[in-house]
Amino acid sequence: MLHSVVCCKGSCVSILSLAKELPRANKSVWIIVQFGFSMCLCIQVGVYNCAVQINIFITPYPPCWHGKQQLIITANENQTSAPEIGFTAAFSFALETQLTIGYGTMYPNADCPTAIALLALQMLLGLMLEAFITGAFVAKFSRPQKRCSGILFSPKAVVCEVEDQRCLMFRVCNLLSRPLVDVCVSAVLYEEQDDHTIHQTALDFLLDGLGSRPCPLFLSPLTFLHPLTPDSPLNRAMPPSGQSQFELVVFLSASQEGTGSAYHKRTSYLADEIQYGRRFTKAVLHGERRNSTQAMRYFDTHICPLMGPNNYSNSRDKECVVQVNGDGNDAME
Repeated sequence: MLHSVVCCKGSCVSILSLAKELPRANKSVWIIVQFGFSMCLCIQVGVYNCAVQINIFITPYPPCWHGKQQLIITANENQTSAPEIGFTAAFSFALETQLTIGYGTMYPNADCPTAIALLALQMLLGLMLEAFITGAFVAKFSRPQKRCSGILFSPKAVVCEVEDQRCLMFRVCNLLSRPLVDVCVSAVLYEEQDDHTIHQTALDFLLDGLGSRPCPLFLSPLTFLHPLTPDSPLNRAMPPSGQSQFELVVFLSASQEGTGSAYHKRTSYLADEIQYGRRFTKAVLHGERRNSTQAMRYFDTHICPLMGPNNYSNSRDKECVVQVNGDGNDAME
């Protein structure tokens, strides 16, 4: 029995797991973005200091090693020969160059092309490093999946009856300190066919009490439901009628009230992650700040017996009427 519906390189993985594997192709480029904030800060400070030290040793010292003391001269016109360059002078010159301080006490000799080339190389490497680190930090702060760490989906979906209609339900909880607006949910059903192909179908979910309209304000836990009507693809895929393996992938989109930043998060439910004859308990908000442990109480369920088998009918089965001699007296349905 398959535990998921997507086969990748001979092993079965879920749709959500496959989506998580896709960004790893560029892991060598965006590895800094994957780290935590404290780690990124340490990397930035360390790499910048290393670059400054490298530039310090690259720029002044090769001419010193070869005895070319004409690379850096002082601005004292009374001196007739270039002074001996030591570590202190080299460090000061490289630091002034990298940070564009420019005290003016030392400058590269225009008659030495090596000085101009090394100075240009140092400035180019320094600017590239600063641009890369800044871009990595901006990319990290702007990632929607990091901003959505406080949005939790129920670990299980439930099937119960709502107003004599069997429905599949799941719940979403907001742990963020700021409210979200314009919350929309969409879902895609992935089914594995007999020929091992994947078939995808879009599903509509309704918000309890609001219908298909977006939720204007996301504060309390929200419960989304999908009616398991005879024409629902999910109804045909679920047991006992369905025989194929499936995975229901849910996508949530919202916006922050203050800044308008977009929030996106997704989850998925396999066939063994759906509980039948269960229903979510009523969510009661408390005044204290909520955390992930307290939020799990909003996902508690209780027994809700199913009143009877869900009516299943294949939409391809049409009513057949046979007429004899042109009249409709004799008919077979």
